[in-house]
Amino acid sequence: MQSAASAVRCRACCAIFYFLACAVAAHADSTVCAECHWQIAENYARTGMGRSFRSVRADTRLPEFDGGAYDHEGSREHFTRLRRDGRYYVRRYQTGVDGKPANVRDEPVDYVIGSGNDWISYLHRTLDNKLIEFPVSWYPENGGHWGMSPGYDRPNHAGFSRQVSYRCMFCHNAYPATPTGPGDYDDATVFPSELPEGIDCQRCHGPGANHVAAAEQGGSSSVVRAAIVNPARLTPQRQLEICMQCHLETTRAQLPGYLKRFNRGVFSYRPGEPLADYIVYFDHAAGTGHDDKFELISAAYRLPKSACFTESGGRMTCNGCHDPHGALSREAAQRKTNAACNGCHQAKMAGLVRAGRHTAGEDCASCHMPKRRPTTAIHITVTDHLIQRPAATPISPPAVEEHDGNTAPYAGEVALYYPKEVDPVYSAVAQVKDLTNIQSGLARLEKLLAGPRLKDAEPYFVLGEALLRTGQTAKAVPMYQEAMKIEPANWRFLNGMGQAWQAAGKPDRAVDAFERAIALAPAETNLLYGLGEAYESQGRIREAVRTFRDASQRDPEDASALNNLGIDLNRAGDARGAEEALREAIRLQPETMMFHVNLAGLLMREGKPREAQHELEDAIRYGPSTLAEADLTLGALLVAAGQPEEGKAHLKRAIESPDPRIRAAAMRLLAKPEIRP
Repeated sequence: MQSAASAVRCRACCAIFYFLACAVAAHADSTVCAECHWQIAENYARTGMGRSFRSVRADTRLPEFDGGAYDHEGSREHFTRLRRDGRYYVRRYQTGVDGKPANVRDEPVDYVIGSGNDWISYLHRTLDNKLIEFPVSWYPENGGHWGMSPGYDRPNHAGFSRQVSYRCMFCHNAYPATPTGPGDYDDATVFPSELPEGIDCQRCHGPGANHVAAAEQGGSSSVVRAAIVNPARLTPQRQLEICMQCHLETTRAQLPGYLKRFNRGVFSYRPGEPLADYIVYFDHAAGTGHDDKFELISAAYRLPKSACFTESGGRMTCNGCHDPHGALSREAAQRKTNAACNGCHQAKMAGLVRAGRHTAGEDCASCHMPKRRPTTAIHITVTDHLIQRPAATPISPPAVEEHDGNTAPYAGEVALYYPKEVDPVYSAVAQVKDLTNIQSGLARLEKLLAGPRLKDAEPYFVLGEALLRTGQTAKAVPMYQEAMKIEPANWRFLNGMGQAWQAAGKPDRAVDAFERAIALAPAETNLLYGLGEAYESQGRIREAVRTFRDASQRDPEDASALNNLGIDLNRAGDARGAEEALREAIRLQPETMMFHVNLAGLLMREGKPREAQHELEDAIRYGPSTLAEADLTLGALLVAAGQPEEGKAHLKRAIESPDPRIRAAAMRLLAKPEIRP
């Protein structure tokens, strides 16, 4: 008979064998799994994970598109759904000054993302193979309704411009066949033409090609089983980490909440390996007002705060309540959850029932893990996985969606969350990556990088980016150079170098860096922006026009390229072409403040002050707290138009700008005799 100790050793050896086997294996076509595991595959296809991502084809039925409309008060945008020529579209429009629809945009639906249990959103593929998230989603709560997608509930939302990154896809779909090397990073956005459809078996069981091959070759059952990960044979911690890879999010706020290990690709995690070998998590520092935050992706963050979890001695896993292979009915889910609770609390529950304080079969989770509205997605309710005593008074739902567009960003120490210890370089990088703890973080990271060169280029690149964003251009350039010594073919580092040379007033060097980056990554359309701006600095306006026109032709939906094109056409003396480009940029993305400011400046020069005033008023509505320049310009315009009191209100706001140039200009205007009381 096998001893307990030898059984533990056996299980550990099996886990190591599974991981080593899968680490070198390729992913299989997930449809092959159903040939042997058809019943599991059928059940899994009905789960939220199995329905996480799908293409919209001619025969796809989207019943939520049957009629109806949604109006967003903050941006004054109206959304309707329609079907035309066999395709689904979302139409966005505003009401123009003449009362007619303005800035009309019809965006085709190419993909559905989300299971529909909590919400469904939609994606569109651009000509340059980027995926764009829609600003509106479908929420099934209360019979179903449309609303702004999470993160969009504000006037200056991203509109049809938020690009899906590799890190987004990591948690919402199976692994796509993305490139390796410099193009494989969290914020990468260029996807292959073919994408998987739904999270597949291999996200929990690891790559399946060896397993399939062993089965097809008639291998013994032990060989076939050893060729793939069975999570049930892993330690409870490794089992938890399979769920944590997607369900652990410390925060959606800029911190950062995580850092992928410098030497790992986005889609390189394999079930069975320690999650900390792939990713490091960070959190708000304790005692800064964020200890009890409840955000959308919070299950694996809130559960470990529970006494039940800590007192389980590491035995509690997600599978105690959840069945990853099947979509349970409400009654079956309640029975499974109650059974998990009774595994520890059966005697106590029996006493409570006898005392009349509980009824037999009562749903434990509804009281002790209640559904709440997360602060980062106020249109839905999700289960709070913090196991807790029922609150004496109901927790008030958030009135405003909390994110960096609606609330002041966190500033302070970025605390290590998981694992408990890590190379100090990661902690130092976390302080500066989003400028959260910039002064302390810069000193720490610079000190760590002053010694012998690291084998990884990413810390040097992150430090260069932080120095550039804080105006320390002279110190940023050497950091990009250090990164390029380690990875000379990385176009991201060349792009950073180009930005640094541009900021340093050396456009010749900037042009060289951008051209080299484009040669390495011709599919990265965004690189053309830096090159075009460098041409502008050299006075090569024709080359700048050609560059931005190239970008807009590669993706006619790219509003930023059209905005830059309009600015340079105006510089080239083509006012008509400039106005057309700027108006098209606003049609595509009316939520962006600077597009309105740029068009207003052109209209003023063309002698159209009333139209210019309309554009500036739109600019202020989309960003009154950040666009002091618009307040300054509109204040001057109103004064010149004989409306000094209205102009005075805008100029007073401009005085509060941190920019001394804007403050001085506003004070000069306020000192004019026609404005002074």
